[in-house]
Amino acid sequence: KKYILMNVPREKLDDVLAVLPGIKSPTVLPLANNDWCSVHTVLEEKRFWEIIRELKELGSEGILVVPIEKMIP
Repeated sequence: KKYILMNVPREKLDDVLAVLPGIKSPTVLPLANNDWCSVHTVLEEKRFWEIIRELKELGSEGILVVPIEKMIP
């Protein structure tokens, strides 16, 4: 699993959330620029590149990928 963080145009947020799996739900945080928000979620390695491609097509930027050392449900 990979933890990803990205900046998403607010107008595309619903489209991005429809693509993303989440443990319960992706986390959405506001940015200083009200036209953008930060979205955080966990992705399975096997679908990672497919989902990243979709996120880029939807306008996501600054995608940060962080390995998960441990995850406690």
